[in-house]
Amino acid sequence: GYMVRSGDAHRLYDLDRQQQVQNQLLPLHGVLPFLYPAFSALLFVPFSLLSWRAAYFTFFALNLLLLWLSYRLMRKSLPLLSELWRPLPLILFLCFFPAGEALIQNQASILLLFLYCAAFAFLQRKKPLAGGLVLGLAMIKMQTALPVALLFFLWRRWRVVAGFLLTTAATMAASVAATGLAAFLA
Repeated sequence: GYMVRSGDAHRLYDLDRQQQVQNQLLPLHGVLPFLYPAFSALLFVPFSLLSWRAAYFTFFALNLLLLWLSYRLMRKSLPLLSELWRPLPLILFLCFFPAGEALIQNQASILLLFLYCAAFAFLQRKKPLAGGLVLGLAMIKMQTALPVALLFFLWRRWRVVAGFLLTTAATMAASVAATGLAAFLA
């Protein structure tokens, strides 16, 4: 986010530059490489306006909110668990080990979980285009989004596929706009 905000987005995938920026801003040793499509760096621009500590805790709070919203989106799909004990589905979401790790490390994985839950909720409500549009935002992690989109293609769920392609085109355009064509292609 800082590199985008400071006009250095064209070097977003330059590991040496990433390390310089991280050494300047973070109390860490070594580089934590940015391995996401460039459009996802735009999500972190607001956090770059905060100190490292404030950004960490703000993102942590956002992740908690997204985890709670994911639970809210999915709770009606978990009726048997609620019958055993009403708070059980929420407790399972909060105690799920990968969710705890993602919270501690402030990963974007909880955002990804929320996007998949939101896409599922749209599909449950018979809104396939909206589900596909949300699913396209999951391109933050292409390695998970593309196989899911492929399944909808194989199932001939054309509205979901159309929504996915529209959002994917928009996110790729945002990536090119953020980094420039040469850095995007590299």
